[in-house]
Amino acid sequence: MITFPCDKCERLLETDDAAAGTKVECPFCGDVNVVPATGKGPAAKLAKARLAARGQDRPVAMGLPSEDGPEQVVLRVHSAMVRARPLAGLGLLLTLATGLVGAGVSIATMSLLAAAFGAVALAGVVWFCVWKVRAMTTRLIITTKRTTLRLGIFSRTTREVLHDRVQDVKVEQSFLQRVLGVGTLSLSSSSDEGFEIVMTDVPDVLRVRDVIDAYRDV
Repeated sequence: MITFPCDKCERLLETDDAAAGTKVECPFCGDVNVVPATGKGPAAKLAKARLAARGQDRPVAMGLPSEDGPEQVVLRVHSAMVRARPLAGLGLLLTLATGLVGAGVSIATMSLLAAAFGAVALAGVVWFCVWKVRAMTTRLIITTKRTTLRLGIFSRTTREVLHDRVQDVKVEQSFLQRVLGVGTLSLSSSSDEGFEIVMTDVPDVLRVRDVIDAYRDV
């Protein structure tokens, strides 16, 4: 048997010798740990071979934190705004400009016209605030052990997939999105249940995919 402390809660875990070099989930805190290789026997050799096959140094080679040790946050990603929807951004800019300029020009001559332009400017401000809140409350958090999608402020939806269980990473981009470097990222841990995590308007989506791949068993 191999006995070792959990990286996060430090409680002792026990596994069979055959599990050396694999990853196990702590039953106490849910953290994912790499079972260490012990001794010089066949189990230790098998563990080293497993670690080499998994590309254990890939995150470090990419300048990312190692997956060994306590869980660390690697990336926090919010939905892109104007970069993902340039036409909507242009429409917002024109709405604000029309309202502010029109109100400024007509305020000294026609009060009703100034009020109308002021309403247009206010609509643009509300539009921007709603858009900003939606973007900031959609968060993809990538750690050394898992990827989590969090939605909402007051009512929150959280979806999580352990990197060890990710079977499929899908990136969807139109031609314009490829030019702008944004896209839709989908993660699945089962071929039967579809994608557990789907996030649209992800900035630098290919980089985000590469970071997740660095911690997967691929």
